[in-house]
Amino acid sequence: MKYIGFIYGDFCMLQTFLSTIIEFFSFIESLCFLVFFAVVILKPPIAVTVLNFYYLIKIPKEERAKKISLISAILTITVGLFDTYFYLGVCCDVTSADWNKPIYNFQLHTPISSEHLPVIIVLAVFSVIAYFILYAVKVDKTPPLVTVILIAFVYIGMILAILWTIQITSLDLIDFFILAVYPFNLVLIGVGLIRQKLIEYKEFIVENGLRNENLGKLYMKLMNVAKMPIYAFIFVFPIIGAVICILLLFGQRPDSIIQAWTQTSDWTFSMEQAPPNLYYDGHYLCTVAAGGHKKVVKPQREGIRHGHRVLVNRQLCVANAFEQLLEDKTPRFHRAVRRFYDKYGFPAAKLIKTSFAADIVYIIMKPLEWIFLAVLYMFDADPERRIAVQYLPEKDRESLLYAIDSGVRVWKNEIKNYD
Repeated sequence: MKYIGFIYGDFCMLQTFLSTIIEFFSFIESLCFLVFFAVVILKPPIAVTVLNFYYLIKIPKEERAKKISLISAILTITVGLFDTYFYLGVCCDVTSADWNKPIYNFQLHTPISSEHLPVIIVLAVFSVIAYFILYAVKVDKTPPLVTVILIAFVYIGMILAILWTIQITSLDLIDFFILAVYPFNLVLIGVGLIRQKLIEYKEFIVENGLRNENLGKLYMKLMNVAKMPIYAFIFVFPIIGAVICILLLFGQRPDSIIQAWTQTSDWTFSMEQAPPNLYYDGHYLCTVAAGGHKKVVKPQREGIRHGHRVLVNRQLCVANAFEQLLEDKTPRFHRAVRRFYDKYGFPAAKLIKTSFAADIVYIIMKPLEWIFLAVLYMFDADPERRIAVQYLPEKDRESLLYAIDSGVRVWKNEIKNYD
């Protein structure tokens, strides 16, 4: 069995080589991330926030100032959305999985239920469209009721921004403040535009002397600048109701706008209790099995490792069965190899941070998997039995072994159904 040990030693040396390559690319990735974070993530939000504050206090009246405020609003909405999505995925490890879907280690479920997300998206899109329409219209050529409805849509966007801010208060303080910059700026540009239009209406009324009772009571009420924001807020509720009624035709529920925030886990408004996260604790191939794309690494079932639930695939079971065989046949050599692996293999596993990296390692490890399998078939009387029981709890392992020993060939189906 000595040459088996040498094969396993070569396996560990290959892992060391891979870890060096991965560490180099990880360094390049980290460097690029720092530059990207400084240039794209931090600098624009700071500059845009300052501009939004400035144009909230000082209403832009000159054409040049209006263009700058418009560019600032566009950057706020677009770049802010991209930065938020990027930061959630990379820095906070937030996934798109709903509360009842399995996630791994310290990942978080989606903060908005994907089932009810269409309602939020539609309201957000309408709010953005209404914002730019309200920005473009001239007060002297726009009916006051249209202005009130447009302001109501802008209110809806601001309400969504506030709800989002409350939803993410469960994050760490630093992450929360970074992510709160985006909704804070959305509220800033919303309030700034509403204030700008109210001032324009007030100037229009003063210049044209519209305080004439002959214009009609309803018209005079709508042209009352002081009460226009109140009328717009009243319109918020029927507008949301109308949007929900339309979305009912596409399978949404009447309470979708509430369920979108509450049918989640890990967040402030969450009312669901998610199952415990699956765990991969740094084992090289455990990381690959759980972190790679399913079509590539082909995860088969859940298992137990060091008291944690892990996701296992065929490659992981074969490698662990081979190590178990090595431990049975040459325990002293196995201990030496194990120490070598613990020193270099586990740190290398921490460098596999993306699904793409896990896929590459899986493909590179495929020839070694075949060698391990060949050795198992050469030195083990029932290699598939040894492979099948890897990472299974004792109660399931015993029942499977009993079925195998009794000649009942149903154990493969039991393994497939094991969750």
